[in-house]
Amino acid sequence: MKDNTLIYSDIIKAVKTTADAEDFLSQIDALFAKLFKTTPGSFDENLKKIIGSNFAALLRESLEKNNINKNDQSSIEKFLNGLKDYIQQLKILKLQIAFQPSDEMIDDIFVWVSENIGQGIILDISYDISLIGGAIITFEGKYRDLSLKKRFSDIFEKNGVLLKKPK
Repeated sequence: MKDNTLIYSDIIKAVKTTADAEDFLSQIDALFAKLFKTTPGSFDENLKKIIGSNFAALLRESLEKNNINKNDQSSIEKFLNGLKDYIQQLKILKLQIAFQPSDEMIDDIFVWVSENIGQGIILDISYDISLIGGAIITFEGKYRDLSLKKRFSDIFEKNGVLLKKPK
């Protein structure tokens, strides 16, 4: 069998966030549940019923590209189990920002991470308005607080200014 990176590359490109990963994994589980309860040859039917159209198209293309027979349940099972394992092993970059990012911004961040840090990384994005701006990044045990909240706190602390919360 080919290197997992190559086998699943087309599908993995669509898994950008932890939410995407969870969604894909639940769709794979749903497909597994139906796959073995129906007659052979009904894989395409189940794919249409269970899986979201975007993921179904990616899965269908990947199976064809890797010459996996859609009527061979053991080959499909092996492929899907491998895909699940691969998704579960992706590294997670946690990113906390001060606003809710658009899908386009998530795509841009994902591309930047892929090009500058490497492949096989998904984003766990959360937002906290109290950060004011910037980001808090956690990756592979390293923590960086690059938020404006932290900068302001450092400046005020350095200058002896005590901030009080409004009542």
